[in-house]
Amino acid sequence: MISAVISLIAPFPAGERRTVGLVSTAHAFSHFYMLVLPPVFPLLHGELGLSYAALGLLLSVYAVVTGLMQLPMGLLVDRVGGRAILVLGLALNGLGILLVGLVPGYWAMLGCMVLAG
Repeated sequence: MISAVISLIAPFPAGERRTVGLVSTAHAFSHFYMLVLPPVFPLLHGELGLSYAALGLLLSVYAVVTGLMQLPMGLLVDRVGGRAILVLGLALNGLGILLVGLVPGYWAMLGCMVLAG
């Protein structure tokens, strides 16, 4: 299996492999942020008194905003370039998730999930 994957990747120039690697890593971070929150839900449920539906809405907002931003960000990448948008996107995503852990209330958390998305 690995040799088949390597044979598919090998013909591409190193620069393209690096680009695909960076984009794939950024994409993995997005999934990591989305998957790291549900295990914390029981703690948030107990600590903040939030329902599981309200906590699920946090992830839903994140996913919907991410989906809605795909086309505008793709168009912006065509105009500005991918590197700047990738770095900015990772920074905003990380900042939004970090702020979720720092803000005191639910509505602020919801806003942070919009920023992260």
